[in-house]
Amino acid sequence: QLKQENDDFDHWYLEAAVGMLMPGCGNELKRGLNLVGRGGYNFNEHFGLEVEGQIAPNMTMRHQGGGQKIRGFGVQGLWHPFGYERFDPFLSFGAGTYFGSNHVFGGDDRSWGGGPRVGLGAMYHMTDHWALRGDARATMLIDDPVGMMFDWDVGVVYSFGGSGSGDKAGAGAGVVAMADPNLDSDSDGLIDTDEAKYGTDPHDPDTDKDGLKDGEEVHTYHTDPLKRDT
Repeated sequence: QLKQENDDFDHWYLEAAVGMLMPGCGNELKRGLNLVGRGGYNFNEHFGLEVEGQIAPNMTMRHQGGGQKIRGFGVQGLWHPFGYERFDPFLSFGAGTYFGSNHVFGGDDRSWGGGPRVGLGAMYHMTDHWALRGDARATMLIDDPVGMMFDWDVGVVYSFGGSGSGDKAGAGAGVVAMADPNLDSDSDGLIDTDEAKYGTDPHDPDTDKDGLKDGEEVHTYHTDPLKRDT
């Protein structure tokens, strides 16, 4: 909620992910490893647009063994109903297509299939630039007896292109500090204006999880509150 008051979030992002590609019932293909790359742009705190590429390097055929390579491409919009939060669920909607060898998607010499897709997922923003992300989606294959392709993946997201400096915690702390310059939201002995200065989390008394409160590290031990065991 604090971050929503600050427009300096990163608009662009890239993701690398790994997961499983799971064809619908009736397909000659069995599930297999899926590698995914995404790039996107966030228009605001709630809506974004992204493109992606997929490759399943060694899908197994039910009657012919392995060695089938499936490639996928897609474009989709993301809706973040709660805006920019540390835990950030979203819904996705768009279109995708998959390519393989002949007969993979049904019909004579049918080497591709595609159509609309929907999905859901969530991000966990560790810092202002880095996040963990998980997705699960279903793509309808139009005019194909297989009907659907399902996939899920988990990955790491890097965001860039914002005009703000410091991480989410620091930016949020600056907003709160405007109302109360002596506010200490997490009661760790370090007021929120100093949390913004040092880049620590104003809602976590021990940002680096080393057993020492942020205020103790800064004022008592003179250690780095962002690095463990200093």
